[in-house]
Amino acid sequence: MDEMNLAIGQDFAGVSADQMPQEQKHIIDPEFPISSLCGAGQQFTVLRDNDHGSPLIPLIVAYELPNAAQNCGVKHLILEYGLSSDDDDKEFNETLLRINGIGPKISAQELMEKSYLFKNSSSGTPEQINQSGEAYATMMVMAMNEGIKVHLIGDYPGVGHFFDAENYLYQEMKVSSEKEEFINKNPELYKQYETYISITDPAQFDEYMATLTQSGMTDEDIDRHMSKMMEYADKINEYDKQVFELIVKAEESQKLFIEARFSDEALEARAERFIAAANGENALILWGGAHFDNSMNPKDIDEYLDKKLAEKAIEEGHGQQPFVTKQIDLYPTREAYDDNVQNGLTGPDPAVFTYIISEGELEIPPSYQEQFNLEPSISPSLDQNDVGLKPVNKPGF
Repeated sequence: MDEMNLAIGQDFAGVSADQMPQEQKHIIDPEFPISSLCGAGQQFTVLRDNDHGSPLIPLIVAYELPNAAQNCGVKHLILEYGLSSDDDDKEFNETLLRINGIGPKISAQELMEKSYLFKNSSSGTPEQINQSGEAYATMMVMAMNEGIKVHLIGDYPGVGHFFDAENYLYQEMKVSSEKEEFINKNPELYKQYETYISITDPAQFDEYMATLTQSGMTDEDIDRHMSKMMEYADKINEYDKQVFELIVKAEESQKLFIEARFSDEALEARAERFIAAANGENALILWGGAHFDNSMNPKDIDEYLDKKLAEKAIEEGHGQQPFVTKQIDLYPTREAYDDNVQNGLTGPDPAVFTYIISEGELEIPPSYQEQFNLEPSISPSLDQNDVGLKPVNKPGF
């Protein structure tokens, strides 16, 4: 959303701008940007994870959870993981359900011991992959210690199309490998084939035939040679045709996956789950940044949240509509931020802040600078809670 007090009603539910609550300039402590922002009046504060592989993002959330609970009454932490449809993920699903409150209550120690279930394979080295799982578990344990309910209610709309695309790409890789093996069996024949297919006009063909004659080949030899070239070309063409068709199918499946992932139905259903989970209480949502700034749908999850909240307020007869959802972009490093900018991954829906964790830098876009003051607060220092791994210190410092 481009403005903090966007008139949701102009797009949703008939709510006009003068019905929106007037937000006063809000003080943000640069030492605690997340727990400062979550006290600005809105029910939902979105933490946009722009690098799923970095442990710094869940660790900075863990670091701020005590203040979020104590200073702005956060009662819920909504996370992107969801139940897996893979039969091999039975332990993961059982653990997830227990975290969600279904089944035996899980202890902090046991959750830390199961941190490997939450590691991110894109994190880099084996050590970094393990750290990503430990960081995620640390965040959940910290939430539990602070009386914050953890909700692992992610979903995978269109995931069947995603797996179709992966399967087509796997088949394409196999066909390409078979083609390579076929070529390597007779490199001299492939060299002759390359010369043969380089012919583009009759003059070149005449020259090619003359070269065969000059090499001492008889007419019968030339006929056999030409027959072999055509058979070889047909085989190569068949490989290339299969590769092309599989790539097209993969692209079509990927397109269907993206369309399903960011469809109105998927985003609306997700917003409804968030609202049901929070049950009217303040919540943090830690989710992939692209879901709130995806460039694939004019509206993102946060806008569906605000639509539903506005409709709910009208139904319940509230005089004022709720404050709009606020967002903060989280990047582990300046390099990660620059990569996103260079690759055009920042999208059209700017967050209230961009926070570079390792540098401790908080950036506010010009459109939001009139709405916030950056002032160090007098908040008490955080207790270093023992979460079964080690105390949570501010990462990157």
